[in-house]
Amino acid sequence: MLAGYAEGFLEEWNNRFRISNICIFDYAARSKGVGTLLMNAISDAAKASGARMIVLETQSCNENAIAFYRKNGFEIIGFDLYSCSNADPERHGIRIEMGKIQK
Repeated sequence: MLAGYAEGFLEEWNNRFRISNICIFDYAARSKGVGTLLMNAISDAAKASGARMIVLETQSCNENAIAFYRKNGFEIIGFDLYSCSNADPERHGIRIEMGKIQK
């Protein structure tokens, strides 16, 4: 059974590795280390690509994801107030860009 997946790619123009998706399908598997295993695997892929940093995006209302990313060394590096619609700030759907420098 597939518990989840992570996907990402090297943004060659700025030498950053963008995590485009990290997903755990089985809610029972959450908080049991599956996300950390996926994050470690995608981080290894980023390092192998030679990227200078890893970036991802999430929504300001996704507190669990933000906490998970911060636990894994990511910091907030930017905001986009109007990513999806002109009403995003009113709906508390602000896009947050997070990143961490590769070591």
